[in-house]
Amino acid sequence: MRAARLAFLGVALAVLPAGAAAPDNDAYVTEYMAAAQAVRPFRPVTSFDPDISLDRAYAVQHRIVERQLAAGDRIAGYRGGLMSQASMHQRGVAQPLVAVQFRSGRLASPATLSLAGYRHAALEVKLGFLFGRDLPPGPLTPEAVRAAVRSVVPVIDLPDIGYADPAHYSAADMVGANISSARFVIGKPARCCADLDQESATLTRDGNALTHGVGRDSLGDAWGSLVAIVQLARAQGYRIRRGDIVLTGKIGDKVDVQPGTYAAHFGTLGEVRLTATAH
Repeated sequence: MRAARLAFLGVALAVLPAGAAAPDNDAYVTEYMAAAQAVRPFRPVTSFDPDISLDRAYAVQHRIVERQLAAGDRIAGYRGGLMSQASMHQRGVAQPLVAVQFRSGRLASPATLSLAGYRHAALEVKLGFLFGRDLPPGPLTPEAVRAAVRSVVPVIDLPDIGYADPAHYSAADMVGANISSARFVIGKPARCCADLDQESATLTRDGNALTHGVGRDSLGDAWGSLVAIVQLARAQGYRIRRGDIVLTGKIGDKVDVQPGTYAAHFGTLGEVRLTATAH
């Protein structure tokens, strides 16, 4: 499998222990959850804990996930963040980030979404990998990860950028906010497809082209990106289970969502559609 080695990707994946959250982060988690419920902006975790490490930020993320699960939600899968060397450099980190996607945010194409439920809606076109079996504990080869994938699906990812100042936030803030994970729309699965690095996607709104890219936009390697996210998720104690979906990095540019009908047209994977409404 080409470029599945993490060394080839230039990504050094360190095991990040959960660590212990600072006491002040209780206030952050409470504010974050209340802001999500009320659809209002929140102060980033560094406002409560300026020196927070990525280790502690992941501990905060775990607490947010636990609260979401306690409220009756379920894990749908995982998504990567900072899935390019340029974005990692911009945020001052040496590896991508990982976050949880919830079942409550999973939508099937064609979907309709009210923007009234968002603080700041963004849209990214991505590849989604559906797993047909649990990944066992212990070391895994890239080939074993790939073999566990049942199908690949086209995805429109719809993060909610809820920071009080959406222009200024750190990698730790991203982790502490579960990388702004919100809703995502999936198209029809494909059992096999052409070279995913070359898989093209064009995003349109009301028929007008917005952005275009290819699968290798994510870390330069579509399958290698999947392996990287799986490794990161497992390092944080998350399990990849049968039926989970893993979203790799964006294809083309991120766009701000306005009311309209969006379609992501893929080369061999078909398309995924979303209608965004103001109310």
